[in-house]
Amino acid sequence: MSGKLYTKKEQELLLRKVNASLGDTDRARWTKVTPMRGRDMKSMSNHWNLLRKRCIYDGQKWHMPWLDESIKSAPSVNTQDSRKISASEKTISKPKKVSKSIKERKSFLWGAIKIERYE
Repeated sequence: MSGKLYTKKEQELLLRKVNASLGDTDRARWTKVTPMRGRDMKSMSNHWNLLRKRCIYDGQKWHMPWLDESIKSAPSVNTQDSRKISASEKTISKPKKVSKSIKERKSFLWGAIKIERYE
């Protein structure tokens, strides 16, 4: 999974692991943190350093304010109010790619610099 972004669930799990490994200070003890599935300890440490800037430390543990707000403001799902979605609403049309034809091509310095003119 190297190079892939962390999902919200992975960020929440990372926060729980860091909170479980906190000592007397707000620093995580990475020797006590167990690695997540598909993630290296170095990757987790790097992501925590980025995530920590957006989190709030209340003296005992770290909080993610955007997760706390989304949990409080999440509406309850009512199955009776759900309406049927037609097939035309399900399909999303992608914009068509316009291809331009190359009118003229020149190269200079043995191909190091290439100039193309489009129609």
